[in-house]
Amino acid sequence: MSLDTLRDALPAYAKDISLNLGSLASETVLNDQQKWGAFVASAHALG
Repeated sequence: MSLDTLRDALPAYAKDISLNLGSLASETVLNDQQKWGAFVASAHALG
């Protein structure tokens, strides 16, 4: 599943999460390993 697919599947009340996913994906300061670590940590925190 791509991030775009995941973002599109989120309900309207989760718009902030969708925007944050997009912001994190386009971040240039973090390398790919750091980005994926942040994605996994975020997913774990959300349940």
